[in-house]
Amino acid sequence: MILTMTILQAVILGLIQSITEFLPISSSAHLILFPWVLKFDTPGRAFDIALHLGTALAILLYFKKDFIKIIKEKNKKIICALITATLPAVGMGFYLAKLDLRNPLFIAICLAIFGILLHFTDKRLPKTLEIKDISLKYTLLIGCAQVLAMFPGVSRSGVTITAARLFKIKREAAAKFSFFMAIPVIFGAAILDFKKINNIINIEFFIGFIVSFFTGILVIKFFMKFINNHNFKVFMIYRIVIAVLIIIMSFTR
Repeated sequence: MILTMTILQAVILGLIQSITEFLPISSSAHLILFPWVLKFDTPGRAFDIALHLGTALAILLYFKKDFIKIIKEKNKKIICALITATLPAVGMGFYLAKLDLRNPLFIAICLAIFGILLHFTDKRLPKTLEIKDISLKYTLLIGCAQVLAMFPGVSRSGVTITAARLFKIKREAAAKFSFFMAIPVIFGAAILDFKKINNIINIEFFIGFIVSFFTGILVIKFFMKFINNHNFKVFMIYRIVIAVLIIIMSFTR
């Protein structure tokens, strides 16, 4: 429970969230696995929301020029695309959030499978489209892919980038659209869980939020530069290695 969390644990989880949210390696998996490996209590849904709010604010700040431009130009196409991409998560998220999917073996399988899909989809076809070229049909399908991120180990950024790359969207545009999609989903979840958040706001809550926010900005900056010259192979390898380690630990603990 969050009431037993120390400040150090809040810092650790804030760092984990901000790093793994933007890199396609699954933040939910790492937020579950680190407490499991280090043997301390999992923080709970409300603290998860605090961490996600920190990373959502990091997205807003890092891409503020893009968001201001979209609003000033009243870019209905991108706004409609974001709304369309959010609809599947709104429709299915409420039901999937009730499922208990924190089994380490399940997480390991998702890490490996979706890591492989990310890498090979990225290499499969030449990608030429920008965000403005994404049709509503494709945004809806990318939104459906986002629903899979409810399963720990899938990775919200990873699976949405995979879907976007499958539809021939450029790597940088795919990553940017993936980050944009996170905003309504995270704030929507925060609104739904407001009572839980209001009941447990404390120093650890704020520390987790602040750490995930500031570290998140640095990670976004790194990732956007990284994908200009590199593919996703390193993330696939990392996910497979972590999956193997989880399986070994599951049978030896």
